[in-house]
Amino acid sequence: MTQLGSAASDPSSFASKATKGGAGDSRTGKAFTPAGKKKIDAANATKNDGINKCENCGIEVVPGQKSQSGVSPPTNQRERDHVIPKSKGGEGTPENGQVLCRECNLEKSNKAP
Repeated sequence: MTQLGSAASDPSSFASKATKGGAGDSRTGKAFTPAGKKKIDAANATKNDGINKCENCGIEVVPGQKSQSGVSPPTNQRERDHVIPKSKGGEGTPENGQVLCRECNLEKSNKAP
């Protein structure tokens, strides 16, 4: 039996991994990972002929820029939003993500669909 097989047969190994953020770790109430954000962007672009668009208003969105003092971000800045908000138990997985423009995301806040 391989080492992986013996670990998989030991239920206590899963508990330790879950508490340390390993396999089986829940993403409930967490932010999207960088890889998850890429998946959300790719799924949105696939639906929109290669262009990221706001799921709510349909405007083309632009990537976010580094924050600068005294400069407001554009209203069409791309933001990844939890469909079911983190504060309401939503998961930080791409399946619970959507692309919104900054304006729509601010308006939605933590409201569930």
